[in-house]
Amino acid sequence: MKASIALLAISVCLVAEDKFEYWPGASYDPGVPTVRQVSGHHPGDRVTRPEEIVKYIEALAAARPRQMRVFDYGKTWEGRRLIYCIVSSEANVRRLDEIRSGMKQLADPRKTSATDAKTIIARMPAVLWLAYGVHGNEISSSDAAMMTAYHLLASRNDKLVDDVLANVLLILDPAQNPDGRARFVHNFEIAEGSSRTPANWRPSITSRGRAAARITITST
Repeated sequence: MKASIALLAISVCLVAEDKFEYWPGASYDPGVPTVRQVSGHHPGDRVTRPEEIVKYIEALAAARPRQMRVFDYGKTWEGRRLIYCIVSSEANVRRLDEIRSGMKQLADPRKTSATDAKTIIARMPAVLWLAYGVHGNEISSSDAAMMTAYHLLASRNDKLVDDVLANVLLILDPAQNPDGRARFVHNFEIAEGSSRTPANWRPSITSRGRAAARITITST
């Protein structure tokens, strides 16, 4: 009886997983990698490590290079990469330099008249910045970032997604505080007895709970 109950519970879990929808009625292109294919776990099953987040974002960009670009904008105190990605339609990504120039012109009304500003705005997509994980223990935020990028890039025959990509240039920062996230993952895995931390890991300033004080900014 116990064996039957256990088998039933496993079957229910597997069926539930198969029927899970990130978005009602969504259909996804199998050519775009999922989080599980890259990191070995479904979103939310484990706390995704900072390096796994970067790896997944780069995997998406490799699968959809005409719709996604990845940029480094600095390094953390502990030397981890700080990245953001741009997701949009192929047409908008091709116009990236033009859009960047237009945004610079709109930034200073002393140099750009109201009439010129309206002309610039009319020919540009909306620019939306989404930033996730400013606090290291905000574990679900970066998973949401990865799934947002995945949904926009992998969705098939979805008019809403097509309209978003055509009219919006999405700038997505998946993890603003990878040092704090790494510390949280380390402490969590130590507590559950499943630490994957390298033997040479040692605490640093941020690992002792003090805020990171230095970010090296690089131009992009």
